[in-house]
Amino acid sequence: MQYIDSAAEVLLCLVLISFAFSVIKSTRLASPHRFWLALALLFIAVTAAFGAVRFAGELSVVPTHNLLSQLSTQVAMVVYVCLLPVILISYTDSEASVCDRRGQLDELKIARAGIALLLIGLLIAVARGLMSISLPSLFTDIVIFLGMVLFWLQVRMKMLAVVATLCLLLVPLTTLLPVDDDIHMALFHLFLAVHFGLVRWAVFSHKNHTNPAHLSKIDLQSKVNHQRGVL
Repeated sequence: MQYIDSAAEVLLCLVLISFAFSVIKSTRLASPHRFWLALALLFIAVTAAFGAVRFAGELSVVPTHNLLSQLSTQVAMVVYVCLLPVILISYTDSEASVCDRRGQLDELKIARAGIALLLIGLLIAVARGLMSISLPSLFTDIVIFLGMVLFWLQVRMKMLAVVATLCLLLVPLTTLLPVDDDIHMALFHLFLAVHFGLVRWAVFSHKNHTNPAHLSKIDLQSKVNHQRGVL
């Protein structure tokens, strides 16, 4: 059990690196903000790497890991959950332009309003993390949760988004488990790894990306068929 927490940190690091490179290389996510998202993911990955070394018994990295953990929680995680819906909104907008479903358009309006609030929260949270502004930690948690709700609004694979959010909510609850510290830390980082893995799956799944041009052809053909039926 001695190295189980280090193994979980390594898994988290690998998932984050994979996610970051998928964001960078993606041709579907055209937003320039995706590089900041990738940077936030890589920062958390570096933190996980230091954590793996720490839990393997190298105590000299403890101060560095503590600092990186604080910045990851207060800055990198907030940047991640804020930029994720911002990046996805451009794709969802293009898809909505060829769809007549009112429900989807309503979701987009909610998402835009939420993103505006989210960006304000991002600025405050980043300032808090970098300049040690005294704000309750609940503020950061609310921003992160709001970001995940907006993410849920914009992906097709809703269940993946729900499970990913639940995994993120379970992370702090692992401290309440009556288990060994090594197992506690392993579960902590395992839930994080599953969260990022599910979000990556939801973002880059083929079900979440439909060619708008193809949708236009289908929409046009359905209108032609409808007119023929009327005639």
